[in-house]
Formats: sequence, C-alpha cells, structure tokens
Amino acid sequence: MLNTVSKFLLMTFLCSQWALAGGDSLNADRIIEKAKNASMQARLKSYKLKSYTKSFLTVFNTEKNRNETEAVTLVHSDVYWKKSEQRREIETAYRHIHKPKFVEYDDFDFGLIDDFSQSKITVSNTSVVGPLSKGSERFYQFQFLDTVTEKGLPAYRIQITPRTNHQPLMDGVLIISSESYRLMAADVSFNSGVKLFPQPRSFTLHQTFSLHNGIYWIPENTVWRLQFDISFLGHHVKAEWYSISKFYDCELNPVIGDHVFSNRLIERASDARYKDSTFWNENQIIPMTTEEENGFWQLAFLQKNKKIIYPDLESFELKQRQENIRWGFKFLPDFRYNRVEGSFVGGEIQFNNISLKRTIRGLSLKGKFGYGFMDDRYKYTGEIRQSFASRIVTIGARYYDDIAYREITGNVLTNSLTALAYRYDAFNYYYVKGYEAFVQIKPRHNFSLEFNYTDRTDSSAQRNAKYAMVDLLYKKFDPVYPINTGRLRRLSATATYMIGHGTGIVSREIYWIIEGTVEYSDRSLLKSDFDFTKYHATARFHYPTTRRGSLDGKLFAGYGTHELPQQYLFDLYGGTSPYALKTVDLREVEGNHFQGNYMAALAVEHNFGGELLEYTGLPYLKDGYIDLIPTFGIGYVELSKGTFTHLVYQNLQDLRRPIFEAGFALGDIHRFARVDFSWRLNQRKAGTRNFGILLSVLLQNY
Repeated sequence: MLNTVSKFLLMTFLCSQWALAGGDSLNADRIIEKAKNASMQARLKSYKLKSYTKSFLTVFNTEKNRNETEAVTLVHSDVYWKKSEQRREIETAYRHIHKPKFVEYDDFDFGLIDDFSQSKITVSNTSVVGPLSKGSERFYQFQFLDTVTEKGLPAYRIQITPRTNHQPLMDGVLIISSESYRLMAADVSFNSGVKLFPQPRSFTLHQTFSLHNGIYWIPENTVWRLQFDISFLGHHVKAEWYSISKFYDCELNPVIGDHVFSNRLIERASDARYKDSTFWNENQIIPMTTEEENGFWQLAFLQKNKKIIYPDLESFELKQRQENIRWGFKFLPDFRYNRVEGSFVGGEIQFNNISLKRTIRGLSLKGKFGYGFMDDRYKYTGEIRQSFASRIVTIGARYYDDIAYREITGNVLTNSLTALAYRYDAFNYYYVKGYEAFVQIKPRHNFSLEFNYTDRTDSSAQRNAKYAMVDLLYKKFDPVYPINTGRLRRLSATATYMIGHGTGIVSREIYWIIEGTVEYSDRSLLKSDFDFTKYHATARFHYPTTRRGSLDGKLFAGYGTHELPQQYLFDLYGGTSPYALKTVDLREVEGNHFQGNYMAALAVEHNFGGELLEYTGLPYLKDGYIDLIPTFGIGYVELSKGTFTHLVYQNLQDLRRPIFEAGFALGDIHRFARVDFSWRLNQRKAGTRNFGILLSVLLQNY
C-alpha cells in the first residue's frame, strides 16, 4: 500500500513539474509574441542622438603575469537614423593611441543595435536573426526565467537559446517590461554562425535601453567584448578588446533632411583629431577605471603619441606652417617576376598631402624606380597631384618609362608568385614612355569624374626569362605578343558612381559600382599614330542573400572602332577581373584566347560564407571556414574585318555566339585563397580547353 502511494506521489510530482515547465515555455512564447507586437506598434520615424565610446585592447603579458594595454580609442559621435533604415554617424572627436607594434591596428566596428525586432541585424559580416523579429521562433527557443525589477519597473527575464549553430544567432537573456512589453536590456553572446578573423573565444554584448516620452525605449549603454585565445607556430596569445558606449541627448522624430544621409555611412569630421586635453577632460562621459587610466597614460607618454594627446588645433597648424613637419612620407618596396623582366627590384616613395609653409596644402608626390634584370632596363614613374576645395578637385601629372600590362586577373604579386613557381604568367606586356595629365572631380562621396590626356610611345616587349621552380607543366614559357607600336595621343573621360554602401563580398548592404569610360585618339586633331574611339563600361553588384552569403557579379560591355590597336582589344580572360571566362587562356600559343573590338560578358557567383559545407559535418568543413561557391559566366567577343587587317599579330579567334561556363570554387571565407573549377557548356571545339582550374591567392576582397 505504501509503495503504491509512493508511486502515485512521485508520478504526481513529475507531472506537476512537467506541467510547470510546459507552462513556463508557453508563458515565454506569449511574452515574446507580445514583445514583437509592442515593437511594431512603437516604431519611430527618426531620431538623433550623441554617443561617447571608449575602446581598449589589452594583451596578457606572460612574463609579467598581467594584462597590458596595447591600444585605446575614444570617440564622440552624432548619430542619425530615419525610417527606411537610413543611417549616418559623424565622429566629431576622435583620439586613438597605441603601442608602435600595433601601427596597423584599428577598432572593430559593430555599430549600434537599436532594434532587436529586425530580421537581419548586421554584426560584422553576417546578418543575425533578431530574437524579437517575425518568425524568430524557428531559430530560437524561449524560456521564462523569473520576474525582476529593472530601472524601478517590473520586468520578465527570458532565456533565448539558438536552435542551430549554422545560422548567426544570439544566446543569452532578454529583459522585457511586464507593462509595455518593450525590450529594456539584453545580455547576449553570439554563436559560431558569426564568423570573425581571428575567431574570438567569447563574443558578447550587454545593452540597456532607456524610456523616452513614456513610449520609446532607446539604447542607453552598450558593452561589446571579444576575448581571444590564439595559438600559432608555438606562440600563445591571450587578448581582450572591449568597447563601452553611452548614448545621450536623444531627439525623437526630428525632421532630418535626406542630404544628411548623402555622404558616407561613418564619417570623421575634419577637426575630430584636434580636440585638446581640456575638451577630453570636460567631456569624458564615461569615466575611466583606475586600471584604464594607468594603461591610457602609459601609452600617452610614448613619444609617438604625444602630439595626439596634446594637439591644440591652432598651435598645431601654426607649427605645421612654420616647421614643415607634415611630409606624409612612406616607402614601399616593389618586387615582381615575369617572363619579360625576370626579377624586377625597386621601390616607391610617397609624400602624401604635404603641408609646407602657408601656401602649400594638399600636395602629393610619388616616385617609383626599379630595374628589370632580364630585359636590362631601368623603369621609373614620377607623379605630382594637387587637391583643392577639400579634395573635391585634384589636378596632376605623371611621367614614366615603364612596362605596361593588361591586368586581367588577380594582382601583380600573385602573378609573380605563380610565374616564379610554375610559369603561370597571365599578363601580356609592352613598354610605354611618355606623360599623362589629369583632372579628378569628386563632388559626392559616391560619384567621381576623371579627365585624362596621354602622350606616350607604345613599343613591343619580348620574352627574356625562362626560369621556373616547376617547369614541367609548360615546355615553352608563354610568348609575349607583339603590339601596334607608335605614338599614342589620347583623350579619355571616366565616370564612377556607387549605389549603396559597402565593398567586397562581406557587406550586408546592397550596392552597385558602375564605371564608364570613353577613350579617343585620332591622327588629324591629336596628331596620334592611332585613330580609334573606345567605349567600355563595368557594373559590379552585390546582393546579400543568406545570413552570411551573397550574390556577387560583374557586367562588362565594350565597343571599339575599326582601327583599335592590338594592345587595346577586348578579351575574354577570366579570374577576378570583370571578364567572364576561366576556360580561356591568354598564355597558350594555339590561340585559345578570344579578342575583338566588340565585347560583352557577365560573371556571377554565390558566396555562402561557409554555411553550406557546415552541414556535412566533415572535418575542416564543419567549422564553416571553407566556402563552396557556385559560379557562372557568359562571354561574347567579335573582331571586325577592319580591325583584323591592321593588327600586327593575327593568330586570334573571335566568336559568333556567346560561350557559357559553369563551375564552382573552394576557398576560405576570408578570401585569402581559392581554387576555381570551370567547365565550358557550349562551343567546346572553340579554342583548346573545355575545362579550367585557377588557383588564386587573393590579397584583396573579391
């Protein structure tokens, strides 16, 4: 009898606990649903606020067994927001100091999350699902924790837990008002779906909101924190970066003209760096702790940081005028290897934005000099440019005796490495000697014009170098095709227009970059040895699709009149240039490349940000750092009879129908390297190759 009663009591207890847990789950779901509705009903039209941010980078010193401050950044900003997600941040005061070894260090910038009900919250290079967004229950589990008092008001604490690690999500606690059901605070971390480089051990955000006008909860304080624990080649580094912001002087629903959002998303005022110590002492919105104060002054006493700590604007500018201190000096070594020059060794000296006495402002000088060992020629370039009206207008000129190349894939350093390793030299070379004069006009941050006059002599180059570390792949080191030699006198105009914000493949914003150029040369007016007009335009587009991925593509179209010289023909070579085809190869003697004076091409690829291969669960793939990228290309080029007849080198092919290609690429999500595999889908008898493999070491985004 006792045993039966015990079993009955145990079952009753378990059922009650299950019912209570189920009730908590339903309660949490109901609270979240009401919070979503409250967010929708209390939408702002616009706001303007001020922010103050202090950011610190510390690294653990194993010898001293303590953290040491490596960099400090202090920023005052004006922040604007308008419905339809128009944003702008103007940094009105900026102070950044660091140790010498962190010269290239810059802050992480995660921005402001003002609305957790957005379906796509940009964090670094991903779109995080907002826990209060429509349909968020598909991505999160919600659990009611308890009732607390926040800012003197009753509130619920709700635990949010990601249902998957393949999507970028938050994990932590939301504090929601039990009266208005508005979000009052969030204490969350980000799961492994948010990819950073290097990947932090911990990535957290603590954010609080304050009530305005009895309706709106606006961000008040944020604390971003990243902790790193990195081992590489026997070295172990423990570091932490954190950024604390306070938002104040908030204006709700002010009238903000569209012109406020016409410039860059984040912009720094011209005098932001020149606030004196009195300003910073009087405007330290968030006081430093004793530890932060000690770290700050240890950096401030370094000689290189003194002019940052004590800039005093008037005396600083006076000192510039009197002592010629701002030369903007920079030296860049230059090395390349190719089949014409063999090894080229040189350097570039730059003097950027020189300030000298009272009269010189915005002057820049550049000089390049080097020697090619196999062609036994010195090359040099000298350039001068002067900017006016806050750099809206720039005039300049350059004189050179150098080698030119059709930069049709990758970059010079990558090409040098492949040429030296296994004779893969993708450029065609020729010599140029002469000068250019140019005028650049940039009335807006997203629009520019450039007008150029060129007077130079073009002459053919020849193959001189034969060495490669692995020379079995090609019996002959690729030929250098002759060009139409002569004196080129040319006028050109280029317009560049950008729609949206962002660069590279990681941006979470839609953008287009459109560029059009017209080149004109003739024998009568300009007294040139060439007579042609060339029109060409490119358009690059970027559309975020998945939480971490995007659709990226490039369009190209061009037309040249019948006497277009050999060196200015359009071609269909692939790689990361605007050109489409990867089964076309300029290196081959048999004429597998297609050139002409009419051309159109499209290259499209979809980047998944490593998400697709995560689902395989395989080693090296399940962590999401390797990306599978589907690619597609189409290209068409035609050579008119009039152009063909006057070409020096006539072993060319053109097309009467477009060529289609499809394939895929494997690469790391940070785009340091990738391998492309491409198959030709039609015209498989045209040229000599129907399948192509392209290895790219990318030192720039996309």
